[in-house]
Amino acid sequence: MRTALAVISFALAAALPLAASHAQPYQGPSITIPLPGVSPGPGGGDDRERREHCAALENREHELHERMQRVGYSEDRDHLDHQLRETHEQMRDQCHR
Repeated sequence: MRTALAVISFALAAALPLAASHAQPYQGPSITIPLPGVSPGPGGGDDRERREHCAALENREHELHERMQRVGYSEDRDHLDHQLRETHEQMRDQCHR
């Protein structure tokens, strides 16, 4: 009987510090308050849309840069250069926060 009681006491004594170390303090309910000008975190629809928009702007910038290299010096090149600068500014303002 003493041996069984000693084994149970030892098992409980060994288990209690483990249970206490894994316990998490109660932190209350979690709420999210949107802030103006801050996009939602991962999984937010706005974030996905912003990534898609930025990818489209990046593709457009790359395409305009390639077209400029193929076109000689002309009004077309000036027009492409203007579009490239506008696209680059949009990327800077909307995608690199």
